[in-house]
Amino acid sequence: MLHSLAIASEAGIPFDIDDFNRIREQVPQLCSLSPAGEYYIQDLDKAGGISALLKELSKKKIINLGEITVTGQNIGQNVENAHILDNKVIRTTENSYNTKGGIIFLKGNLAPQGAVVKSSAIYSDMLRHEGPARVFESEEESTKAILEGKIKKGDVMVIRYEGPKGGPGMREMLT
Repeated sequence: MLHSLAIASEAGIPFDIDDFNRIREQVPQLCSLSPAGEYYIQDLDKAGGISALLKELSKKKIINLGEITVTGQNIGQNVENAHILDNKVIRTTENSYNTKGGIIFLKGNLAPQGAVVKSSAIYSDMLRHEGPARVFESEEESTKAILEGKIKKGDVMVIRYEGPKGGPGMREMLT
């Protein structure tokens, strides 16, 4: 996601978080990888890899197979011999983990300029929540609060200054 925005910016192509969310609505989640899923990137590779994933997405006309890649061939040529070898790791579009992509940009009173959420890592009953928000200036500060028992059941933890314009790069918070 971060790379898509950066590449578009460098290429002078208008592409923002609203575009990302619009595309997310059309692209099913076919893999469930760690830290939120039970499989790892190595499992994806053994199950057919990115080529098998792209080929499966192309069945729904989500991928333009005619686009030329760094190999000098188009995507269709690159993936024509790919196959899903483990349909638990790479699901078909008919049996996706979710009908929508696993990352979403949110806007609201806690993050007026937006926030990135890995929606695939959230249980469906947590998608709507009312309760206290605990705001932290860093991941380290939030970790300290957890270890000191200051976070209670139902608290929402918000970590400021992270993301594409925040603290170093766009760290994945796994604490």
